Amino acid sequence: MNINFQGIPTAKVKTPFNTINLYNINSEDYGLVHKIKKNLNLKELMPGLKENEYNIWDSIIHSAFVDNFYRNSQAIIAACENKPCGVMNFDKNRASFSLNYIGTWPITKGQKVPFAGKSLFMELFKKFLDSKALFIELNALRYGPFDPVGKYLKLGFKPYGGDNYQEIMRMNRETAQKSFQRLEQDIKFETIDSSQNVNLTKELYV
Repeated sequence: MNINFQGIPTAKVKTPFNTINLYNINSEDYGLVHKIKKNLNLKELMPGLKENEYNIWDSIIHSAFVDNFYRNSQAIIAACENKPCGVMNFDKNRASFSLNYIGTWPITKGQKVPFAGKSLFMELFKKFLDSKALFIELNALRYGPFDPVGKYLKLGFKPYGGDNYQEIMRMNRETAQKSFQRLEQDIKFETIDSSQNVNLTKELYV
């Protein structure tokens, strides 16, 4: 099995607290992605949640990684202090972007990585605004940990349907532009134009 975890650097995000590096990842190195997931113990990293919250959180992260290997989706991994701290998985077509999964996790016990999720959303907004797609859509779990629906509302997503378990939410181009600019007030987002894979086995501690 290939032990190299290949990724293409896509952005560097400087926040008031840290620097977060974002990488496009692909399906070539399932083994090391599996290692990242295997070594991720959410209960130890963030104690005090309910059992069903851990299950939902773990499922989101697992699906964000694994979906990339079986579907024609795009995945971005976030790293802080050379440690993986988040992953996002999305589809895009001419009309729309669909955010399938996004999840972050601590690298220090009991402490979320500041701006990890927002950095991933900035990358999503940037790719969306560079396209001609009309909207971004996502399904937010109502009972997920850390109030995902509330976070997406603050980012500018609007609800327009759903059921007892999830809220369907959408954002148009105008709102995405405003949200990106608002995040830029706190975050310096630097796009990296590169098509060359780097060996993340050497860049990340996993």
